[in-house]
Amino acid sequence: IVLIRPQQPGNVGLAARALANHGLSRLVLVQPEGFDVDRARWMAPKAHHIIDGARFCSTVQEAVDGAVRVIATSARPRRWDRPVWTPKEASDLAFSDPVPTAFVFGPEDAGLSTEDLMACHGIMSFPTAEVRCMNLGQAVTVTCANLCASQGAGLPDEPGPAGEPAPA
Repeated sequence: IVLIRPQQPGNVGLAARALANHGLSRLVLVQPEGFDVDRARWMAPKAHHIIDGARFCSTVQEAVDGAVRVIATSARPRRWDRPVWTPKEASDLAFSDPVPTAFVFGPEDAGLSTEDLMACHGIMSFPTAEVRCMNLGQAVTVTCANLCASQGAGLPDEPGPAGEPAPA
């Protein structure tokens, strides 16, 4: 999960919490504006390890280095010549064609710039109604939940001992 120029440390904390809740661990921050690690941690109970392990980068290119697939995120409809996926479709793709994949999120006030989008191979568009604006933490949570569901994380493979249900 790559956050481009996040403006609110609390949203970084919410993103870290979403990663931890859904079994993910790799958080990358590109030019976080006025980053306050204590405020981020305050919003990330039981996810401090995600914040502490976050990688800080100066450019989008540096952040996605090593990713074979880079997926931009947006709640706004965009016109461009690259594939557009729903969160479920993008998450399913990440596991059906498993290559290193980065999900890129833009700053809270304006989303990804055209320049940011040039580093991406496709876009994941969040379905919204009249209000086409999601909080960064919400968008990361929706993405992580879809990734977790696509991976089948948390689903027991078989019953527990003596035919008892596996622990939840």
